[in-house]
Amino acid sequence: MGSESSRCCGAGPEDAADNNISEATAVRAGTGGREDMSKGPVPPATPPPAAPAAKAKAKAQPTPAPTTSGGGGSGGLSFALALSNLDEAEDLAYGTAFAGFGMGAENGSVPLECQPMREFIAANSSCPYDQVDIELLRAAQATDEMRVSKLDFMLILRQHATSDMAILEKFEGVANGGEAITSEECRTALMLFKDDMGAPAGCMDEAHWNQVYDVVMSNAEANVSREAFRDYCFKEARIANLVHFAKLK
Repeated sequence: MGSESSRCCGAGPEDAADNNISEATAVRAGTGGREDMSKGPVPPATPPPAAPAAKAKAKAQPTPAPTTSGGGGSGGLSFALALSNLDEAEDLAYGTAFAGFGMGAENGSVPLECQPMREFIAANSSCPYDQVDIELLRAAQATDEMRVSKLDFMLILRQHATSDMAILEKFEGVANGGEAITSEECRTALMLFKDDMGAPAGCMDEAHWNQVYDVVMSNAEANVSREAFRDYCFKEARIANLVHFAKLK
């Protein structure tokens, strides 16, 4: 029993003095084995969370809004842009006007009863006031909501830039019953046609009007047909209406 007891039990405090060992060492020798068996493995340390600064770096930056540029010297709406890219110049000028109509215009369309749009068309095109509602109704019927889009608005201004009757009268006055006129006669007729435009006729000096004629007739042949003359007159009127409205220089 004595030998078995010595094998299962380590040296206690009462034996420390006899064996010249400290009491603390005796306690560790007697209890160390049981402490080690009762404890499981130490779990690995949890890594610290990512710093807020790192998350901020990963956040996508907002994309800057695109800027509009055109053919004008300043990169925006100008007389030069009206000559080089009439569609873009009209979109800049009339698109800005459309956005100011309210009633949802900032989302691309306005209701049929939008009064500012009606008044703008009457003031900046050849469409008679009593015909404006007919044109707007025709455009609005293409949608379930009966709304007029910016594109519809632009098309009405272009289609009514001038009057077909006025164009026909000018052509007949020069052609004398013929089906074509010379390019020289065409330029003269365009100059006479300008005088019938009303307020837009006075929006440019002679030098600027000559630039308009040059652009309008840039692809003219020696003889100009009735249809070609009509196209030239409409482009001339569109440029004049735009220059007058936007006060381009």
